[in-house]
Amino acid sequence: MSNITPNVVAYCAQECAWQYSGEMSVAHMIEGWRYAHRYRNKPIKLRDILAMGRIVEPEQNHRGLRRRGDRK
Repeated sequence: MSNITPNVVAYCAQECAWQYSGEMSVAHMIEGWRYAHRYRNKPIKLRDILAMGRIVEPEQNHRGLRRRGDRK
């Protein structure tokens, strides 16, 4: 049974529209939803965060964690 309902697709599409990120981002976000749903009963680990980053934004997160400067 799929956990991807029309409401999930609509949510992902709306979120990506707000971010002006395009259709592929919707597909990536839905894949991220599937990943999260598959492991929903387990504690979140660093490997899950890294995996979801690669799923949702593969180009930006292909090397793992990104470094950002401190905000002041």
